Amino acid sequence: MHTRLIAIRTAALCLCALTVLAAACSSSGHPAASNTTPPTRAADSSTTDPNLTPNSIPYVVGQQIGLPNGWTVLISAVHYPSSVAGVPAIPAGERYVVLDLTVQNNGATKYTVDANKLFTLTDTLHHAHYVIAQPGVPNGIDGAYPQGTSRSGKLIFTAPQHRKLGLVLAGPEIGTQVSFFTIDPPTVPPDQT
Repeated sequence: MHTRLIAIRTAALCLCALTVLAAACSSSGHPAASNTTPPTRAADSSTTDPNLTPNSIPYVVGQQIGLPNGWTVLISAVHYPSSVAGVPAIPAGERYVVLDLTVQNNGATKYTVDANKLFTLTDTLHHAHYVIAQPGVPNGIDGAYPQGTSRSGKLIFTAPQHRKLGLVLAGPEIGTQVSFFTIDPPTVPPDQT
């Protein structure tokens, strides 16, 4: 089962990175006529489990989303601080990405959330960036989620500067749908909706 979740997470990361790349290319001013292959949409994939099909249009910052089996997720803000207390300095060309988010379980099943397994930041080069722990400061998201539990917190990542970013929620970890959010830019370009 663990190997299957890793394969699912990898496939979702690739599909979502393609979405970020398509958004970056469409907003870069390059003419669409140079694209000889029609864009692939995540919804075009066929699976037997609907939770393995990510949303075809990325969710945006500030939009509370409802997911199957009673989950809601809200990324309320994205910050790019120059430093984070207790976290080692990052190399030139990198940046901190801090997400304010709220996760709520209104479903009947209790889950334990590990933010590092549930959330992965992706960039236009298909690289995955994982949650960084801030020593002595809980992220506010990790923990048990019985029915009716809502938690708010901050997740810290590092990522290259000047790259479009997306966030993948590995939904099967908590019995819901794989989901993709656009982080940088924080909204979906009009031609992607």
